[in-house]
Amino acid sequence: MNNLIRVFFFVFFISLILSSCGDSSGDYREQWVGTYAGTKSNRSFEDTMFTADISFDVVIDENSTDGLIVNGINFPISEEGTFGPEFLDEGSDNYELSISGDELRLASFGSIPNGIVLPCYIMATKQ
Repeated sequence: MNNLIRVFFFVFFISLILSSCGDSSGDYREQWVGTYAGTKSNRSFEDTMFTADISFDVVIDENSTDGLIVNGINFPISEEGTFGPEFLDEGSDNYELSISGDELRLASFGSIPNGIVLPCYIMATKQ
């Protein structure tokens, strides 16, 4: 009987310790949620002359485990804060997204008939 009680307490303490070591990091996408403001250009990320101001929200897609909605577009984003370059949903736009700290860069290359590509470069900082 004494050994049975010892085994019970040993198993109880081990299970208590293991349950307290669970993953408490939460959703990795939460770090990027917020309002971003910056510029967009059709020339490059380095363009400072032909830019337009832009502001948008970044929110979590609650219907997925990796979806992040950036400027109205749903990206399956990695834990490193990157996506692409890749097409979304077999569409005609090729996207590349990276978020590092509070800085976001989004490049898209949309194609229209006749093979013309329309690039868009967005650089923004979390507000």
